[in-house]
Amino acid sequence: MIVKPHVDWFALAPSLALLAASGLLLMVAVFVPRRGRKPTSAVLAFGGFVASGIWAAFLDDRSAHATALVHDAMWRDRWGALAQVILAGAGAVAVLLSYGERMRDEHVAEYYAGMARTCWPPTCETPASCPGRADQPAAPVGARTWDPADAASTRQPGAASAD
Repeated sequence: MIVKPHVDWFALAPSLALLAASGLLLMVAVFVPRRGRKPTSAVLAFGGFVASGIWAAFLDDRSAHATALVHDAMWRDRWGALAQVILAGAGAVAVLLSYGERMRDEHVAEYYAGMARTCWPPTCETPASCPGRADQPAAPVGARTWDPADAASTRQPGAASAD
């Protein structure tokens, strides 16, 4: 029999709120007429950020001590929840500011869906403030981060030849 780990859905709620908003925004891009896409998308994205911020505030209030979740795959603590509150607030402000800007109506829902998607806090759930976790890299083991300097250093011009 496979033993399933306990999943703390409350700790995942801020990220899941943004995931749900992003998915709904992609549905808006398909089903809402072009004229109503921008206001619908902005309201939905703003609501997703507000919901994420509210869940993160509750999480901050109820996370007095750092605890490991899902077999140490992530940590739940106050600093991570506070970072999620800040990111959700910044996302909500970004939605309000971007709504006033002129943009093409073709991909406005996808724009707001991308905004919600990029504000998922993947590193806020495993903060370095947790005991015994300060030496963990931010990227998963085996993941390679891209650096423009890496690409530039691998393509050095060869020696000039007269041939």
